[in-house]
Amino acid sequence: MDNRSLVLASRTRSQPHMHGPAYETGRLYRAPVFSRDPCSACHPGLYIAGGPDCDLDGERILVACWLDEMFIVGKCRVPRFRTVTSRDEWLKLTAADMEEGD
Repeated sequence: MDNRSLVLASRTRSQPHMHGPAYETGRLYRAPVFSRDPCSACHPGLYIAGGPDCDLDGERILVACWLDEMFIVGKCRVPRFRTVTSRDEWLKLTAADMEEGD
C-alpha cells in the first residue's frame, strides 16, 4: 500500500459526546475538522480507543486507519477511518478503500 501501514484498532460504535449517529460497518468516515495541536488531549478528529482484540460486544467496532495519520496526545485521533467487520476484511483492504467515499 505505497509503503504505508494500515492499522487495525477499535472504538465505540456510537459517538457518546457528540450524540451523532452510530458508525455503520463497511464505511469510510472522515473528520470534518482534524487538529494536530499537541497542547490538548481533546481536539477535532475521529477517536480510536483500543486495540483490535478488545471485547467487541456490539458497543465496540473495528476500524482501519493509516499509522502515519495517527496523532496521539493523551488520546489517539485520526482524520479518517474505515469500519470493518473482521481482521480478514482488514487484510483485504487496499489504499483505494481508504480514499473512496461511500
